[in-house]
Amino acid sequence: MSVHPVFSPENTPAALLGAHPAWPTALRFGQGWTPPEISEVLEIALDEAALPVLAERGVTVKNGLGKGNRLLLDARTPKQRLSIDLSRASGSTILLGRHARLAGEISAVGRGHLLASTGWDNPSIAMVHCTMRGERSLIFLGHGLTSNRTNMLAEGPEGAVLVGDDAMFATGITIRTSDSHAIIDLGTRSQVNFPAPVVIEPHVWIGQDALLMKGVTIGAGSIVAGRAVVTGDVGPRVLVAGVPARVLRENVSWSRHSRPRPDQIEAMIGALPGADSQAR
Repeated sequence: MSVHPVFSPENTPAALLGAHPAWPTALRFGQGWTPPEISEVLEIALDEAALPVLAERGVTVKNGLGKGNRLLLDARTPKQRLSIDLSRASGSTILLGRHARLAGEISAVGRGHLLASTGWDNPSIAMVHCTMRGERSLIFLGHGLTSNRTNMLAEGPEGAVLVGDDAMFATGITIRTSDSHAIIDLGTRSQVNFPAPVVIEPHVWIGQDALLMKGVTIGAGSIVAGRAVVTGDVGPRVLVAGVPARVLRENVSWSRHSRPRPDQIEAMIGALPGADSQAR
């Protein structure tokens, strides 16, 4: 394990994410997209010698640690409740920011993957099951994510699941960048279902047992109802439901409070990315 006082200016968590092939060039960190905070970075080479250090930090190893993989975290990052399986992965990185609290499992097959979690400066733990396959896939979990149990599959080359700030995921959700198996057009003898990234913009609420399929973007402030199947893009500040999901109501968003006061409603609207006076 090596310890560095700070990331260098050219090698901040934001720079590391932005340089990954699966990070969209048009996506910039700022309002609604907060990178992991790391001031005193611990770089842990994931090999047999790291097992005691991982155990101290709440990380258990399933099957093996692969080759050339690493864990980057802040010296103050809380203890996790994670199981990792990198036995068939190489050259991949798990990046846990100052406030990251994850529970569940991270597994990877292939090379060049990156999973990064910003976390939240409160005791909430995000329960996730993240799988990365192929080459150079990316999973990014933004600030304030709460998740009861979300399954995410990012399949490369260069597939990505990107979650903006203040997302709220119920239980049983599945997010996939790939169908995992090819569908072949017999006339052309070519594949018709290539993997594609999934982007969940800031302040999105996804209901229980929803399924988000490859290539979709969920707009900021929107709500995906329970058991919806999302196969196409969802605009900002709308409620969608059904199979396949369709818009039920426009110009809506959501609050973490079950019965918000007027001031809490105003605070939510003021923080909503892209909201304008018509949302009032």
